[in-house]
Amino acid sequence: MHTNKKLLFFVVCIAQFALIYFLLQVIVKKNSFSHRLSGPIMLTPRSIESVIFPFISGLKYYYEPKPLGRTVYDLSIVGINKKVVQTINADGLNERYDYAVEKPIGTYRIVALGDSFTEGALVETKDNWTEQLEDILNSSMHCSNISKFEVLNLGVAGYDMQYSLERFKRKGIRYSPDVVLFLTSQDDYDFSNELLRGKIQKYKDMLALDPVRLKTLREEGDMYPSYTLAYQELVAEQGETTGEQMRQREFGYLNELMNLVLGKFIIMPYNPLPETIKESIFIFSAMHINTTYVPYPGDYDRFKDQHPTVKGHSFLATQFFNYLKSNTIPCEQ
Repeated sequence: MHTNKKLLFFVVCIAQFALIYFLLQVIVKKNSFSHRLSGPIMLTPRSIESVIFPFISGLKYYYEPKPLGRTVYDLSIVGINKKVVQTINADGLNERYDYAVEKPIGTYRIVALGDSFTEGALVETKDNWTEQLEDILNSSMHCSNISKFEVLNLGVAGYDMQYSLERFKRKGIRYSPDVVLFLTSQDDYDFSNELLRGKIQKYKDMLALDPVRLKTLREEGDMYPSYTLAYQELVAEQGETTGEQMRQREFGYLNELMNLVLGKFIIMPYNPLPETIKESIFIFSAMHINTTYVPYPGDYDRFKDQHPTVKGHSFLATQFFNYLKSNTIPCEQ
């Protein structure tokens, strides 16, 4: 009997692997990446002083915010004469508070994943959607079975899907979240940090020596051109299939993340997604009963570089709150 169970488990694992491999091949065949060559890549750069580079086997460029540090954003890049400061807590999260690793009894804990739109580029820590969501939950939800809501921000500017997965492995799992919120975009599937980070600094240095060209590119709508130029160089080196291969890998990382999340996993895009990417997310979500895709919530207030303003973060916080209240949180009155 024991042998039969082992055999059944082995067969199920092989079947799942085969299905995932087939789906990834479908994703590659259905998608064209020529649009990535001409469009700008919207990723907010981080200063080298604000991050650490922990050794991760197989990841050459992985980085995290420096614990107990500060991240300063100069808003002149979006036409505002102001600087904002973010506070990084003891665990390297853009947070007002530190959180106990062991979840307190009666606490409903949410972990947020993503890139600069989750971390909160260009706004102070208190104004980020994760902080606003935590405040709304604690002021609006009165549950006899929940004494406190916590929303932990694991987002980091510039992350791709692979780095978000690694971030969850290193920081997210140990917090035992009841829900994981993933604010996503097309760049999570079309952009590979491990392939591009080494090229980006070269273009940053080149554009620093040519401020006229940098100004022109930004006026044309490419706020962070070193990323776009690095992507174009990679495609020129490796050919049109480069993007297809990247997307295949990134969806593999998404599937791995889905397997690791034990509670509810909610995915919502902060920009409209191409139909092919949405279809791919639907396919993988269907294989994980705890995963839900929430459609793009609609337009919201943004800075010139498309990142949400404080008002935009309020909109995103409200969208997540409404969904959690209606569909996810087991609130007993």
